[in-house]
Amino acid sequence: MRKTNDIRKDLVRSLARPEVILEKMESRDGSIVSHWRISGRNVRGVPTLGVEANGRTIDVRLITVDSVIEGVAHSRTLIDVSGLMAQVDEAAEAPAAS
Repeated sequence: MRKTNDIRKDLVRSLARPEVILEKMESRDGSIVSHWRISGRNVRGVPTLGVEANGRTIDVRLITVDSVIEGVAHSRTLIDVSGLMAQVDEAAEAPAAS
């Protein structure tokens, strides 16, 4: 049995009062493609992505591709890591409010 990380769950767990929005679903070449947006205040960090908790709001886009190949279900999640890291880096560079 292979252990898999569900980046969506990791991301939602890291946020206080997460907001998960399914923006669009479409059928493409026999697969279901779902476009997601997850946002909230980063209070726990996302260790699987190397993101530390900082209390700042983040807004991340994800795409999930679900398909069945030869009778076996497959699911793949793609995350906009560069967009997330830009938000984290931006938050790290911003001066703390006094």
